[in-house]
Amino acid sequence: LDVRLGIVHRLDKDTSGLMVIAKNEEAHSFLSELLSNRKVKREYLAVVWGTLSSQQGTIETNIAPKRGNKEMMCVTKTTGKLAITHYSVEKVIGQASLVKCTLETGRTHQIRVHMSHIGHSIVGDQVYGKNSSKSTKYAKNSSFIRNFNRQALHAYTLGLYHPKSNKYMEFVSDLPQDIKTLIGEFENIPKKGLPDF
Repeated sequence: LDVRLGIVHRLDKDTSGLMVIAKNEEAHSFLSELLSNRKVKREYLAVVWGTLSSQQGTIETNIAPKRGNKEMMCVTKTTGKLAITHYSVEKVIGQASLVKCTLETGRTHQIRVHMSHIGHSIVGDQVYGKNSSKSTKYAKNSSFIRNFNRQALHAYTLGLYHPKSNKYMEFVSDLPQDIKTLIGEFENIPKKGLPDF
């Protein structure tokens, strides 16, 4: 089996964490079917700008390639494919929030598009980070935050059924050091004198 054929789903470039790779064609077919039937648990942790108005919620929109730039996705009213992301705020960290995002569907760039759509883009997102100017404005005391140049998005939980035994398995990947450092930087910035989002 070609290694590329073994990949059951992909992570965006610069997103860290867990992904599924099948060792043979039979396993690939089984796992792909689980994925298409929404039977694979995929949870991500993201550091997003600002404080969300709700502690938890669901974002349900259509997502399609952006006109004139097919490598970039956008929320649409009629075209595209249905995308559903459930989110819950794990904690507020200064001028940002640590958010758990659970995928019900798995569209290209889904979490990044959805968080940007509700006005809380992922810190460091070079494509959908419409709040990127805030990295200078709100984080002037931290060169680490200013220069964080990948989306702070990590695939941290993956749950699925084994292709042979059908036994449920769950895997967890701890946050990488760069995101841990990012969270610490946000926690250490003095709030006094900083405007709210």
